[in-house]
Amino acid sequence: MKSRVSMGSIPGVAPTSIEVATLRKLRIKLFPFLLALHVIAFIDRTNLGFAALTMNRELAISSEQLAAEIFGITTRR
Repeated sequence: MKSRVSMGSIPGVAPTSIEVATLRKLRIKLFPFLLALHVIAFIDRTNLGFAALTMNRELAISSEQLAAEIFGITTRR
């Protein structure tokens, strides 16, 4: 039977209880938080795409200028 090897450990060496506990805490606490951040970023990106349809026309800017402003790249006119 193969032993389960954790990330970063040497193949063939059994993980210690500290490694197992650390990975368990990461799975329980960090992964749901990262998943929530990913979902929020997706919703925000989708919302910005819908808003850009009218915002570009009202502000008289191109989509490239809007993207530059979103990412903090200033343009001089």
